[in-house]
Amino acid sequence: MLKRVAAILLLGTLAGACATQNPESKTHGATRGVFHGRWWNYYERGASSLAQDFHAEAEADLKEALRGRSVDSWRARTYGLHFVEYFPNRELGVAYYHLGRLDDAETYLNTSLQQIDTARAHDYLDMVKRKKLEQGALNDTSAPSLDTTIKDGTLTAAMELPLGINASDDLGVAEVRLNGRQLHQRGSATQLSFEDSLTFTEGSHTIEVDVNDLAGKESKQAININVDLTGPAIGILEPPPGSVTDAASVHLRGACADRIGVASVQMGDTILAKSDGDTRLEFEGDLPLKDGQNTFVLVAKDKAGNETHTAVSVYKGRPERLGSFLQRLPDRLFEPLRFAHVKFAQPARLYPALAGRVRFAAATAAASAEPIKIDLKFPKQSIDPYRKNNVRIAGTVVAQQTKVESITINNETFDLVSAPTVEFSKRLVVAQGQNVIAVSAKDDQGHDASQELTLNGKPVMIETPDSKMSVAVLAFGGQGDIQTVQDVRSQTESRVVEGERFNVVDRTRLQEVLNEQQLSDALGDPDRALTLGKIVPANVFLVGSVFERGPALEVYTRVVSTETARIIRNIDTHVANKNDPAKLEFGIDYIASELARTFPRVSGELVQVQGTNIMTNFGREDGVQEGMYVLVVHQTEPVTDPSTGEVLNEAEYLPVGRARITSVTDKASRAETVPAKEGELKLEARMPAITM
Repeated sequence: MLKRVAAILLLGTLAGACATQNPESKTHGATRGVFHGRWWNYYERGASSLAQDFHAEAEADLKEALRGRSVDSWRARTYGLHFVEYFPNRELGVAYYHLGRLDDAETYLNTSLQQIDTARAHDYLDMVKRKKLEQGALNDTSAPSLDTTIKDGTLTAAMELPLGINASDDLGVAEVRLNGRQLHQRGSATQLSFEDSLTFTEGSHTIEVDVNDLAGKESKQAININVDLTGPAIGILEPPPGSVTDAASVHLRGACADRIGVASVQMGDTILAKSDGDTRLEFEGDLPLKDGQNTFVLVAKDKAGNETHTAVSVYKGRPERLGSFLQRLPDRLFEPLRFAHVKFAQPARLYPALAGRVRFAAATAAASAEPIKIDLKFPKQSIDPYRKNNVRIAGTVVAQQTKVESITINNETFDLVSAPTVEFSKRLVVAQGQNVIAVSAKDDQGHDASQELTLNGKPVMIETPDSKMSVAVLAFGGQGDIQTVQDVRSQTESRVVEGERFNVVDRTRLQEVLNEQQLSDALGDPDRALTLGKIVPANVFLVGSVFERGPALEVYTRVVSTETARIIRNIDTHVANKNDPAKLEFGIDYIASELARTFPRVSGELVQVQGTNIMTNFGREDGVQEGMYVLVVHQTEPVTDPSTGEVLNEAEYLPVGRARITSVTDKASRAETVPAKEGELKLEARMPAITM
């Protein structure tokens, strides 16, 4: 035992001495066991030399390793059930970069990326391009271009806005920043697109977007928006409150005021007044009266879309009869509740075949008369709630004698092939409330056509911990310093918690469930730890390995289903300097953000229920994949003002069932329900659902 302690102390002393020596006197080419001349021995020795800047020695060993095995892999089998990380192409490209052989470096780095995508290969490929720019082997002709979906001068009544960023550059977009925060990307690219969501308070705000290319050229945009959350104030000048008259009508007069401008005042479908944004708008009109109590609901809208509702009540009759009316008022208040459950069908629903023929005949007649027309296939106009977070707009534009030149959806025109018939498809974010979708098209002769529809957006919004997928961040392994490995694991778990996307099983709870031997198994071979899913209260594990490569750090994680033992996703990140806290934090944040992207929060509804099997209307194109969980909810009734009908408190969602997705198509997914608890509601089609 004493000999063993002495040996460890001696090794530690030697290691410390090596760390303080000059680069010329470094020891290098270390391996963990006896060198047997196998491909993995050459790779390990070459990687060790590379980490200590012995680039020529690294080149020789890595080329020898490639002769034994030529394909890069995170898990290359050596013998039996032993696996190692193995990237000879990538590491040889790194060695050639440091040796100044840039063309060779680019060749081997691209070869590695064709075999397996790693952040380290992307980073070094960008370093090669920057070095070639310095040497004049590459030229950068222009600054990057930048476009955003939110335009300067936007006025909105939404607290949360989706933002799309599109950047392009002839050589490569290297970095995109949103309000000073660098966005994650996988190396440079000639074209990049990002989607984010921004939350605002009321008032004026500036969104700043910066884009840099590999040559350091920059493009910027400052987008000024005005967020207005206050509806117009309505003042009723006449009739006075509690008016009683036996006249056939009464005169209404009033005014609205709003700091950003009143757009309109209307009563039902009748517009009483409208403006281009005056801060004060007067309105008036005559209101016809029927015997008894008359209630008129006025709605004022401002330029941002905020609404204010008010009710004007007038009693028609002789004043002496008002007393008897007030005595019968309690019965009248409850009378509407007797018929609240009744839904009246539209005429088209009563005669679907006839309505279809009428629509077909009308469309045929229009086609023969219109030079260009739009056939909107999906979605169709409906008064039913639309539950999904997004909608795919799809259709066809037909030009009778010309060619379709442009298609615009909600003020965004996109590229197309000029032809007599053009199919189009685009996905849009769906917000709570009324979503107006406007589609227009033009042909090359200047003829145009347009269609507009409204979706009643009601995506499920539930953010309780129990409604989210549970994640356990297991112990990390790898070849790094023990303290470094533990710190990376701890920071990864903290970042996942801060993201608030998942219900994270904390470390204390893990230690209560798992013993040290099981944690050791997870470190030694993560595959052996998959059976722990039966005893750990988590839907997925995050298992990681940390590799120190000189001053750099590479972190490789695997997202594993605890129920099926299937590896759902590999996520890796590369930190150029592990001693730079900002770079280390940014690299770890990438793992957390990609974990959230792997399991998107998608709203929808059930389209079919057969026993324990259900089908939802979200699928692969929504980012849904096998192994995710679905939460089925019941929607409560919203609280409304009894006089104006204005919604005072939105509907709430109560969980009533859970299911695991077993198969996924482009637009739908099947799931197997988890046994229901006693008293839970029976699952039915059209019930709202959301991924956990």
